[in-house]
Amino acid sequence: MKIPFSIKQIIYLILSIVLVSFFLSGFIQAINTYASTGKDWASALIQSVGNIIGGILGGIVAIIVAAYQINSTFNNENKKQLATSLTMLKLIREELKDNITMLETALPYEVGNFVHMKNHFTDDIWKSTMTHLIISDELLVRLNVAYRKISWFRNLQSHEVNDEFLRETKDEFLETLGKTNAEIQKLEQRINI
Repeated sequence: MKIPFSIKQIIYLILSIVLVSFFLSGFIQAINTYASTGKDWASALIQSVGNIIGGILGGIVAIIVAAYQINSTFNNENKKQLATSLTMLKLIREELKDNITMLETALPYEVGNFVHMKNHFTDDIWKSTMTHLIISDELLVRLNVAYRKISWFRNLQSHEVNDEFLRETKDEFLETLGKTNAEIQKLEQRINI
């Protein structure tokens, strides 16, 4: 049979019972002592109960305010992280556009343009931001595949590149660009909520 309470919860419960018992016995003893002096013990009782209730209500309000502040701080930090990801994703989008433009100008392929292409494929923004992005896994994988193609291209020889390879790479980059634009819109919506 599984006990629905953890050991920690049972210890807290026992400590709470002991503390409440201690304060109640002290409270009752104080009222008896005050009543035996012949003074007005009813007003003292009302004041004491009022103080206890006020303390409890003050504690509840403090807990609610603290919870609200923690939640608000968490939401603000989350929005800051999303805004940073949005900015980085916009930079990646521009880098993708530059690579697409370079691929478009390289068609039809000429061996003499190979070194120029090799030097102008860029992945600097991707490399510097990829570990800091808060984006969907699908887009992260897509971007990684597209940028790995750049690394692969840089290791090819000029005779290994042709128009078909450049068109396929361009199409892949265009599809990745479309997904990047969709993710940018999602991030903008999440930030504005």
